[in-house]
Amino acid sequence: MTQTVAATSFWDWRERLKAQLSGTVATQAADPEVNYEADADPAPVDERLIQAIWHQQLIQAAGLRLADGRPVRVLESGRWNGSAGPDFKGARLIIGEQTLEGDIEVHLVASGWAAHGHERDLDYNSCILHVVLRNDDGGVSDRLHNGTLLPRLELEPYIFPDLETVRRSLSIEEFQCETLGAVGRCHRMLTSLDSLALADFLDHAGNERLVGKVQRLEQQASQADLEQVFYQSLMMALGTGPGKTLYYLLAKRAPLAELLAETDELPEGRRAEGIEALLLAVAGLLPEPAALAEAPEEARARAERMVEMWRRWQPCWCDRQIAPTRRWFQGIRPVNFPTRRLAGVAVLLARTRERGRSPLADLLGRIEAGRGALESSVPARRKRHPVLEDLVGWFRVAGMGHFWGSHYSFTAKPTPRPMDLIGEGAALSLVLNALVPAALLAARRAGDERLDQAVRRLYGLVPPLQANHVTAFMERRLFGDSDWARGLINTERRRQALFQIFHHCCRGETRDCDACYFGPGR
Repeated sequence: MTQTVAATSFWDWRERLKAQLSGTVATQAADPEVNYEADADPAPVDERLIQAIWHQQLIQAAGLRLADGRPVRVLESGRWNGSAGPDFKGARLIIGEQTLEGDIEVHLVASGWAAHGHERDLDYNSCILHVVLRNDDGGVSDRLHNGTLLPRLELEPYIFPDLETVRRSLSIEEFQCETLGAVGRCHRMLTSLDSLALADFLDHAGNERLVGKVQRLEQQASQADLEQVFYQSLMMALGTGPGKTLYYLLAKRAPLAELLAETDELPEGRRAEGIEALLLAVAGLLPEPAALAEAPEEARARAERMVEMWRRWQPCWCDRQIAPTRRWFQGIRPVNFPTRRLAGVAVLLARTRERGRSPLADLLGRIEAGRGALESSVPARRKRHPVLEDLVGWFRVAGMGHFWGSHYSFTAKPTPRPMDLIGEGAALSLVLNALVPAALLAARRAGDERLDQAVRRLYGLVPPLQANHVTAFMERRLFGDSDWARGLINTERRRQALFQIFHHCCRGETRDCDACYFGPGR
């Protein structure tokens, strides 16, 4: 294996590896203070975002009309295509009274059809719809190679709830990479590094990934206090797919300070139930009485208490309610249903309120108390660090003795075994995705270097969370069949490194290595 001198930042590493792959010498190391491509903004408004919106159908289905005025109904959005040709294969639509099956092409603007030369490409004759964010040229159709006119759909007026909310809450990384693909052109170079050098590259990449998350929170904190920003991150971390957008929207419509102020008047024993009632009502998740006719008695009783509590706040909060939607439940297992997750959030907020603290302040206090242990101790290989264990315990909400510990919904029969409202895995994910970025931002704002270092140390102690499609794809692309290289992904920081490399070296491209930062594919 090749010995490589450790670099000082991810960007420095990137320049050194580019020089190594091209056979040149890096004459100047990258400035570790300069974040060349730091992603302070949320997901960019590009074609991949619009494809994700179409894939998840984050649109108002009612009243959907084509650019020519005809009504359209989406039966199946199609399979996201990672190869050449239309972006989605095998879609099914009803346009007017006609049912159509075929492919979908997506562009940021309608003029992209002509700009990409699709009217001269036989592969696009299978298209039945051209989906665009904006209809920039005012046309109503496009022409296929065979002369057929292809209808257009302008998405922006129909995006649910709106484009800005979606781009701030949608995680493109959750969507499936179409194939594990082949190893990348950087594979041989990376696996020729010695293990210490490769681990250093991954750690720097994971650190830079965290910097990007902090920058996004800092942007949100320009419009809200840090407790609210943490609460928004907590809510989004509980959702997946289109659910993230709904959780984010709920956090904005039921702000933390107002939520707690409204429920402070309740007795301690009922505060969690009151917070739950407000959250469920604003989320549009409280059931109608007619839906409870055959529900178990304890479910009817709980729903009636929720509705009764909601009545006291309804006059001031009714204009904030999210219209009822099945998107809350799309693509998730019953154990993760939003009714259960929001009840877990209510318990967390009530707990901290009873301790006389706000959520983030309470958690920062725990990190402060464990700072010495984080600075001095060497983590055991098979045992979770006590500070991390304490923080996971803060987020965990046991199901024993709670209504939602034995129910998936208000109408389902009780389960034979209790289920946590927020279990170990979800709690660990909340530490990583909600707490660590917010705590690092708090340290930065306070100018507290020791807290900053403690949070970074905590970040490096989080074990690998569940892999997703992007991480599986990137492990294959970077490491191929090298077991020793794959074995280095033994912390979540290093797994986060795979996202950083995907965005800032692969430039988000899954089809081939032509967009590679290190040079054109060979």
